[in-house]
Amino acid sequence: MRKKLLVIVSIIFINFPVAFNVFAEDTEGLKNPWVSTGLSCLWPGLGQIYSGGFDKGLSCAIVIPLGIWRFDALKPIACELPSPYQDYLVQMITDFQISLYIGNIADAYLTAVSHNNKDYLKKKSLDQAMFFSLIFPGGGDIYVGDAAAFGFAWAGWEGFFLFKIIFPDGSTDEEKNKIRLASGFGALLTYGAQFATAALSVWIHNINVEERLKKNKQPDVSFKIKYDIQRENIALAICKSF
Repeated sequence: MRKKLLVIVSIIFINFPVAFNVFAEDTEGLKNPWVSTGLSCLWPGLGQIYSGGFDKGLSCAIVIPLGIWRFDALKPIACELPSPYQDYLVQMITDFQISLYIGNIADAYLTAVSHNNKDYLKKKSLDQAMFFSLIFPGGGDIYVGDAAAFGFAWAGWEGFFLFKIIFPDGSTDEEKNKIRLASGFGALLTYGAQFATAALSVWIHNINVEERLKKNKQPDVSFKIKYDIQRENIALAICKSF
């Protein structure tokens, strides 16, 4: 308990100077990605809220700590299992917690970058998202950028299962084969699920882009301006003729 408290206090101390720059913007209203990153180190979702993604930040602030807490609650159950399954489950739970936390930090950085990018209202391609997901687990969510935390989490989870397939725990071949089988199932499940979240991210992103474009759409007044200029020139020419 003391070690966990020491880690939390250390993170807060390291990132405390960030609090003085939270509202620091340049004249164009750009957000500092590193300030966003530091805030999400303090608490998941704060960086996204700072960068203008209030809905996403609020979701991260609630869902990620809740998910970490629920995973942590499974550790006592895992400790009752015989070795090597006990070590395997504890390591898997710890990997999930770390992946969620690191994914949230990376997502905070990308949210600030997207806020500063003038092309953030462009739609995303489902084909490209599927291609990135095919070559790199979580790549589709990272490509879309709206839910990069899930992308990095998928990558971390997939890496854990692949590592356990190559280096399984166990003192006997039978135990190692069971660990490999469980890890293979987890790797396939993770690899398949990340395609679904990538497609969902593209769909939600494109809907949000359409809604924002409708709100920001201004009437085309270029023809009216040209017509007014021509009318003024004609009136001026008539006046000069007299």
